[in-house]
Amino acid sequence: MDDWAPQGSVDAVNRGLLYGHGCFETIRVAGDEAPLLRQHEARFLATAARLGFGVPPAGWLAHRIRTSKGQPDRVVRIVLTCTATSRGYAPPRSPQLVSFTESFAVPDPFHGNLEVGIQRVLGGDPLPGAKHLSRLGQVLSHPSRTDEYCADDSLLVDDKGFLVEALAANILVHLDGAWLTPDLTSGGVAGTFRAWLLERGAAQQARMHVGMLARCTSVLLVNSVRGYMPVSRVEYFGQYEHGATRKLMSDHPIPW
Repeated sequence: MDDWAPQGSVDAVNRGLLYGHGCFETIRVAGDEAPLLRQHEARFLATAARLGFGVPPAGWLAHRIRTSKGQPDRVVRIVLTCTATSRGYAPPRSPQLVSFTESFAVPDPFHGNLEVGIQRVLGGDPLPGAKHLSRLGQVLSHPSRTDEYCADDSLLVDDKGFLVEALAANILVHLDGAWLTPDLTSGGVAGTFRAWLLERGAAQQARMHVGMLARCTSVLLVNSVRGYMPVSRVEYFGQYEHGATRKLMSDHPIPW
């Protein structure tokens, strides 16, 4: 199974490093089990195929998690790319795959509320929904790069003003009694915790202009490592209450 994409070394020259040609999964592990493994595998399988890497062997991602080092409760990041066998952008016909696996401590439980800004992300996403390695948009949109607004995170919008995602999380807004999340038409990552909520009928996808923030009652960020992250304030749009957020979190507790 390891022959499909052997473990690489930090000095490997690869297309992920050079061009962002690759993908990754950041997986929350609890008691040596990955509660959202099925959702991670589905996204990983689809993204690897779209990148021209072929179909991973059944159970490859689970094997990487099992063989990763660290505490029973940890976060595992698995990167898949291929070696750079020649100069230029053209993808190799028979890519020599390489993978990297790292383990991290679980972050402290999230308590409190976020204040987030609004950032326009330039250019379209070449692979909407995929967790690819091309994350320069997130780097350049991080609030730490500017002192104009002291924010904990940023909501990204496309060139027409439609919501995409946060820097490392998906967006949910509560409007007219329902939780909505952007439908990825404008790009963004198909988050696995987002997928879990959609499967349970807790949220639904919609095309969402940033102006909707003026009418919604609650705003929430979610990802598969931190779970729920309530937003208390959005730049230009003011404060939000958390009644609907508390009910969602009570009805659909995080699965770890």
